[in-house]
Amino acid sequence: LKGTALDASFVLDAPAGKHGFVQRDGDSFVCVDDSGSKTPIKFFGTNIGGKGAFPDTHEEADMLADSIAAAGFNLVRVHNIDGVSVPNVFDNADSGKKLSDKQMDKLCYLLSALKQRGIYYFLDQTVARKIYADDGTEDYDKIKSAKAVCYFDETLIGILENYSEMFLGYYNKYTGCKIGDDSALALIDLNNEDDLIPFDIRTLIGTHYYDDYKKLYNE
Repeated sequence: LKGTALDASFVLDAPAGKHGFVQRDGDSFVCVDDSGSKTPIKFFGTNIGGKGAFPDTHEEADMLADSIAAAGFNLVRVHNIDGVSVPNVFDNADSGKKLSDKQMDKLCYLLSALKQRGIYYFLDQTVARKIYADDGTEDYDKIKSAKAVCYFDETLIGILENYSEMFLGYYNKYTGCKIGDDSALALIDLNNEDDLIPFDIRTLIGTHYYDDYKKLYNE
């Protein structure tokens, strides 16, 4: 807990991002500032998922950030914020064309609270985003989420590109910049666990997805 003998928050270098954006340098990470100066950084991280990414109050978000900092973590992976679990960034709406300002405000405050304490964040952008009727793709109801098919279906690729623009371009009033422009953003997972190996393509038989996949594979 914050303020106890086991509070390890003193090891954090707050605020996160003050040395510039995180970049790869060989097999290590460095922060690079505007002058090109490099500051080595290592990450010790944990996860926040689903409802945990949307604290109902600022006080709750601050308590969560304090606990994470006290444990000595300097990175948080924000996971499963786009669908299935409720709440999510779309606020369980029947469309994926607009982010919920209500839910994004909760998420943005949490990201700001983490940043102030020296905690970087790792965003799982797409984990379980469903395909909505107004996404404009055939057989939208035949796939549960935007995984695997996004490798070869041009319409779905465009849908996820638009989602990226909305999400990373969202202005966080608590940090004073867009999410994608925040130097406290260390890592992004554009699409979590989406490869074709565990994906059972047979579930798409009878849809245009299967026909397209078979054609591409044979070519």
